[in-house]
Parts: sequence; C-alpha cells; structure tokens
Amino acid sequence: MFSLILKLALLVKNVIALQPFDIHGAISYEMPLECVTSGKWLPLSLKNILLQYNIIPKNFPVEFNGELVCQLAEDSTNAWFENEHYALICQIARLLIKRAAFYVAAIVQAIDIITGCKNYNFIHIGYVGSFLHNSNFYREQIKYYSSIHIKLQFLNHSNLLGAAIATYLNKSDNQVQ
Repeated sequence: MFSLILKLALLVKNVIALQPFDIHGAISYEMPLECVTSGKWLPLSLKNILLQYNIIPKNFPVEFNGELVCQLAEDSTNAWFENEHYALICQIARLLIKRAAFYVAAIVQAIDIITGCKNYNFIHIGYVGSFLHNSNFYREQIKYYSSIHIKLQFLNHSNLLGAAIATYLNKSDNQVQ
C-alpha cells in the first residue's frame, strides 16, 4: 500500500497545477496534493488570495486557520471581515474547498481503480485531521464529486500510522447501510 501511495504522490505531482496562492514554500512543489487539500494549507491559500486582491490588509489581525475557513464555507456569523467583502470571501472559501474535494475524490477513485476494488460500489476511508472532521461542507463535496460511494470515518485519537492500522483493521466494517 505504501508503494501505491508513493506512486500516486509522484503522479499527482505532475498533474496538479499549483496557483501562486498555493505556494507555501518548498513543500508545495514536493506535495502539491497536500497543499490543495489539507486543513493546514487551505487557510493560507485563502489568505494569499485575499491579500493578492487587497481584500484584507497585510496586517490583518485574524489568524487564518481551519476553523475560520469552515465558518466561512458554512456562512457563519461575520465578526472579522468588512460586510461589503464577506459574501465574496465566503464564496472563495467554498471554491477552495470544492477544488480540494474534487482532488480528494479523484485520488480516492484512482486508488480504487489501481487496487482493483471496482467490484464494490463503495470505498471506506479512515482519516485523521480536524479540518475534514469539522467541515460538513468539505465531506459533502467529496461525496458529490465521487462516482462511487465514499464512506468517510474519522479516526479519533489517531496519528497517521494509527490511521493506516485502524483502516486496515476496520476494513471488515465496510458494509454500507
């Protein structure tokens, strides 16, 4: 499985077209899928867009994190941005999440095809990361962009090694109900 992940990482490295707002240092070029899908980098991409178009000043006092992006994507209460830009900022946050969901759905389907699991009409994925866990919009978009049923299961109290082990151990629970 690890070799499959490495092959996919190399494949997407040549497929994902990073935009200037996606560049967050050297990691962007080595792990572009991470830069366009993770809760660590999506908030920084949003901030870069808002700075590039002078929607916020360089000294904007709000921390751009996953919680903020989730609130913007779900159009929560605005306590930080000028009202004239708020709808636009929410739309940009949703577009970044939609793009991320499209890539996640595509990579999950690629794994499904490469591993030969096409006999199933669903795939069960254990994941870690509070951003995906706390963003209903992100999870809904992943399911929307997928042609197979994706069952996402948050692996609480886990690290990446734990996620792989827990996913393997839980694969017998793959019955969609």
